[in-house]
Amino acid sequence: MTSLQPAEPFKHLNISSAEVLERLTGRSPCPKCHKSRMYFCYNCLVPVDALTGKIPHVRLPVEVEIVKHPGETNGKSTAVHAAVLAPDDVTLRTYPDVGSYDPDETVLVFPDSSAGSVADVSATAPARDALLAYQRGKPRTHLATIEAVYYFVRELQESRHDTYGGEFDDLLFILRPLLPDCVP
Repeated sequence: MTSLQPAEPFKHLNISSAEVLERLTGRSPCPKCHKSRMYFCYNCLVPVDALTGKIPHVRLPVEVEIVKHPGETNGKSTAVHAAVLAPDDVTLRTYPDVGSYDPDETVLVFPDSSAGSVADVSATAPARDALLAYQRGKPRTHLATIEAVYYFVRELQESRHDTYGGEFDDLLFILRPLLPDCVP
């Protein structure tokens, strides 16, 4: 069987060195709940003490709220990566806790064959918030949540400025060292 993953999927991205992650020799307690975790606490949405101040802090051009399916396990969700790496701009919720949104200032991002492009949305209204909804039961060819967030903010940046300089590549910082474990 041929893998859908390229041999070096992150080769052309400007992602910070994962050396700090590779140096960790085991799990550490979460600084908030004290449960044993590897890189970050998927419940408290913070890095372990050994990584505090040593992992990228990404600023996004919009506020992003990710609504996870209640059956999705936090420990396996890449949505948590977004909340850990961009804590000022990402809120993680679990359905039915979806909050309230102003339809004039909110964009719902949900993969669908009839969905418009980010450029279409950007051209018609200023995007201030983005909401990503979890897709359950889809094949591996569909994006992980962190990839969807990455491509959304990258496309938004390109539509607003006609260029992209890698400023959101670090959203994939945690995913990169995990990828070999994820590829079948």
